[in-house]
Parts: sequence; structure tokens; C-alpha cells
Amino acid sequence: MSTIVTGKTVKEGVLTLCRNDKGAMQPFIIYTLTNVRILRMSNHGHTEDSATETVDLVYSHIRWDIPALAPKSKTRLPLHRQELWR
Repeated sequence: MSTIVTGKTVKEGVLTLCRNDKGAMQPFIIYTLTNVRILRMSNHGHTEDSATETVDLVYSHIRWDIPALAPKSKTRLPLHRQELWR
């Protein structure tokens, strides 16, 4: 939380989006951000069911990896790119 308050730039930040696979969290997309800073953070919603959190990030470079498409992936082989977005 101190990084948010001070506006400090972090050399590298990783954000991993996961899916639930029979109770195990499996990485779906991994974003790696370089020179990242949290610009703003806010919470929205009136009930637990509709609560959301918004985080605005500023960064100099982004790389994304899709583990299921990696050559030796153990996640749902074979998996085609268009299947990920259905």
C-alpha cells in the first residue's frame, strides 16, 4: 500500500490473470510491466455482488504471455488462440 501512497515507480510488476481448473488456479494471461506506477485506485459498488475495484497503471513497456500457448504447456494442449477468447 505504501507504493500507492508515495507514487513510487517500481522497476517491474507482474499481473497474473487466472482461471479455476477443478479448484486449482491456472495462469491464463501474465502481464509483465516495466517502470510501472499506480496512478489511481478506486472502489465501486453498493453490494458485495457488484463491487469492483479499478486500478490505473502507468508503465513504459508491457509484455504479455499466454502460458497455454507455450510450446511445452501442460494446460489444455492443443489450444488455439481463438479458443482463449470464447
